[in-house]
Amino acid sequence: MAEETTNNGSSNITLMKVLGYLSILWIIPFFSVKGADRDEGMVTHLRQGFGAMLVSVIYYIIKDIPLVSTIVFITWIAMAIIGILNVVSGNNKGLPIVGPFFNTTFSFIK
Repeated sequence: MAEETTNNGSSNITLMKVLGYLSILWIIPFFSVKGADRDEGMVTHLRQGFGAMLVSVIYYIIKDIPLVSTIVFITWIAMAIIGILNVVSGNNKGLPIVGPFFNTTFSFIK
């Protein structure tokens, strides 16, 4: 019985980490995951997801510029997919190339 509770809690944290990469849904894990559940892995994914959300905002601002908006859109989708794959595989690492930048820039997320 205790294993079910642990697995359920673990799957909820995994779901929260995945939501962090889905643009504005980032707000849900940011405000709902507190205390011991917000470990270093959760903080890393929140920072990475916040960066991905900002890229999506940039996309919506420049969406009328054909080539540039396409590049930004593909970047945003790639970041979200890589982030979600990292969550599902249990990796608490940042995104390639921009991950270290997001971790230092968004250090206010704790």
